[in-house]
Amino acid sequence: MIRCVRAELNKAFKNRMFLISLGIGLLICGIDVIQNALTVRSLTETMLSLDDISKSVEGFSLFDGWIAVNGSTFGNMVFYFVWPILAVLPFGWSYTEERKSGLFDQVVSRVGRKAYFVSKYMAVFVSGGAAVALPVLADLLVNALICPYCVPDVVTSLTPITNGYFLSRLFYTAPWVFAFVWCCVIFLWGGVIACVCLMIGMKFRHQAMALLVPFVTLILLDSVCTLLMGFDALGNGYYELSPIRLALAAPASSNPGWLLFSYLGFFFAVTFIGGYREVVKRELV
Repeated sequence: MIRCVRAELNKAFKNRMFLISLGIGLLICGIDVIQNALTVRSLTETMLSLDDISKSVEGFSLFDGWIAVNGSTFGNMVFYFVWPILAVLPFGWSYTEERKSGLFDQVVSRVGRKAYFVSKYMAVFVSGGAAVALPVLADLLVNALICPYCVPDVVTSLTPITNGYFLSRLFYTAPWVFAFVWCCVIFLWGGVIACVCLMIGMKFRHQAMALLVPFVTLILLDSVCTLLMGFDALGNGYYELSPIRLALAAPASSNPGWLLFSYLGFFFAVTFIGGYREVVKRELV
């Protein structure tokens, strides 16, 4: 099993599609960094002219300008539209390709269906998560060299993160911890969406369909969810229902932890159980 997992991870990270996906993600985040750098440059004189610099920079601090939070830069809008594609490109298509090439039969004859599926699922999950989480982490670290730093103030912060958002208190007390935790969350999102691609490939065995169906489905769900916003228990707010927008640390509506991890758990359960039944329990032809 360990050798099989190692082999699958090696294939996942040492292939052209992973590098292309990671490169696109880093390019988009680079555009975000450039826009933030231009904004900081234009605000420098204004900041220096004020007596309390910490208050002047709070409206455009590192954690307000980070791509996972800002919600306004061109890089943010592009990245959080295409991130499902970036997640499935690295390795989500591999099962379909191996079925067509005959590699599936060769591997299964040596390690068995169960070991093959678990190894494939892990490799797809990890590569998909890395393809979206690494650019977001890189954006945070590079922006830290450019944007002024201060702990966000809940009274004056320009971000929509308020009570009811996932780890909202942590954002206003330990923003670095919040940021690294959120990088882990978006890693999970990339992983489960990549595994949706894997499962679609198991069902239809068509590479283009496996790559496009998750993206098209998320876009359709996003459109539907804008019409089905849910009130919270007190009736004074909305929950973010769109999976594609729940990958944002600061979506337009609240993203409580129970909602966020219910979505992630649902995707994980459906893809793992469905994939296991398709590969291990059924006689594939």
